[in-house]
Amino acid sequence: MKTERNQVLETVKNIRESKNYSQEMMADLMEISQSAYARFESGRSKTDLETLELFAKNVGKTLLEIFYYPNELPKDINSDIKAQLTIELSAEKKDQVLKMVFGENNLELLKKKEYKR
Repeated sequence: MKTERNQVLETVKNIRESKNYSQEMMADLMEISQSAYARFESGRSKTDLETLELFAKNVGKTLLEIFYYPNELPKDINSDIKAQLTIELSAEKKDQVLKMVFGENNLELLKKKEYKR
């Protein structure tokens, strides 16, 4: 039975090969020696997150994509990602929008927090 570490290292090799990169090319991209890369990919050296992140970056993937490879990331994996929208409004319009979104009572709470900053 393969360990999770061995599965990840097999994925590393599969991704490298799918891009038609040699171990030497990968080592050059990662700015490490070819022998250090070979030890990393074969599991003969410790596999640390920094090396894995460096590999992922150089093959255009995230760590999560490496862990899920060859499958797609689940659609809800990034559900905690938040977007921020910035709109420039006059003070009067800003108050109107905040009242609409947060209600009259919550607007007063927001203003109190704003003044404390």
